[in-house]
Amino acid sequence: MDLKTYHTIWNESWKYFKTYAEQMPMDEAAWERAIRMTSEFVKQHPENEAFARAMILTVEHELEERDREAHKGGTA
Repeated sequence: MDLKTYHTIWNESWKYFKTYAEQMPMDEAAWERAIRMTSEFVKQHPENEAFARAMILTVEHELEERDREAHKGGTA
């Protein structure tokens, strides 16, 4: 895999994060869309599925943390 592919996966994972981070706190429908997008994201990168999965799972974990804080009434 070349660096351009890493760059693409990195940028797409940022866009995924930005999309859902702006929806905090997320309702159940938003989470369903986010989880569906996670699966689609990984499928879009069969050339390096492991890296794509690692990136998107890290993003998903951060979204979960931000959502938890938003639901507590803290700053996300």
